[in-house]
Amino acid sequence: MTQEKLLPVPPKGSPIDAWNRFWFTPRSPLTLGFIRIFAGFVLFYVHLVYTFDLHNLFGRHGWVNIETVNAIRYDYRPGLLPTGWDALTAEETRELTPVGLPVFSIFFHVTDPVTLVVIHAFILFVMLLFMIGFCTRITSVIVWIGAVSYIQRTPTTLFGIDTMTNILMLYLMIGPSGSALSVDRLIARWWARRKGRELGPPQPSIMANISIRLLQVHFCIVYFVSGMSKLQGGSWWSGTAMWGTMANFSFAPMYSTLYVDFLRMVARERWIWELLMIGGAYCTLALEISFAFMIWRPRWRWLMICFSIALHTGIAIIMGLAGFSMAMLCFVACFIPTEAVQGFVESVQTKLPALKTLSPPPAETLEEAVMAK
Repeated sequence: MTQEKLLPVPPKGSPIDAWNRFWFTPRSPLTLGFIRIFAGFVLFYVHLVYTFDLHNLFGRHGWVNIETVNAIRYDYRPGLLPTGWDALTAEETRELTPVGLPVFSIFFHVTDPVTLVVIHAFILFVMLLFMIGFCTRITSVIVWIGAVSYIQRTPTTLFGIDTMTNILMLYLMIGPSGSALSVDRLIARWWARRKGRELGPPQPSIMANISIRLLQVHFCIVYFVSGMSKLQGGSWWSGTAMWGTMANFSFAPMYSTLYVDFLRMVARERWIWELLMIGGAYCTLALEISFAFMIWRPRWRWLMICFSIALHTGIAIIMGLAGFSMAMLCFVACFIPTEAVQGFVESVQTKLPALKTLSPPPAETLEEAVMAK
């Protein structure tokens, strides 16, 4: 009988040990459940708005009709190689260039207006179920496929909020986002009581931690790339980028007399201009570029979180991008410590005692969580 070979345990404090602890330490699913509620609300709100122009956006004879979409799907060439490249003729180059786009949407195959309404209503209903956490493992997959179907059918409507919610749904689908603050949790407790036992709190899991870490790393990449790309624009170096947004009729609330008077005051007083416009532009650059490095330091974490919340609150108010800002705040929530989320949930439960069954009791220590498993 051969003795089973065990993998060597990396010494504490080594880079491998730090890597393992970062990715594979069990974590409470409470934060994922918290993010699921608000991300589900944002998804439902955005797609509910589509209802008012449903046939114009996704119908057979919409703004981008089905014939144009099919031409893009089957005949579009992403990019031809240069003529004569690698001694190839123009005809050989064209033959080697891939044709079409590998995209999917349920709306590619829907031509009947009534069927379109039924499918849209079904997806909205499933988004509601996902938001409250009912059959989350199933509804999360359906919601993600549905959200991608809207994007792929009419890419002309694609905006930052679609990209961000798509990323959120991917990681919420991977992780156990329905293990806390969900109807699934209520059903599990009900079944346990019917069998004569009491269901304990949701156990910390490695998959919950992996999902949160993927959200965090992805958000850091988004911020860093956004900040570095801004350095290519002269308006960010000169400090006029914020003015171009705040005085833009397409975004800013220029219909408000109070807001227009505020802009006139900023333009009239040099020191206010320097403080708000130039200072705001440089602070935005500093936040987005440094976020990926400073957020991991506990002493800087809450400061970076507060600055990020302030940035996206300002975007929502000044640019009117409320949906995009809410999606980004869902991302920011993945950096909030579980203890803070637990404290918020408990404060809500004191006002709504019926919600006590949705979440675990106060967060236990890591050692206790591992021993419980």
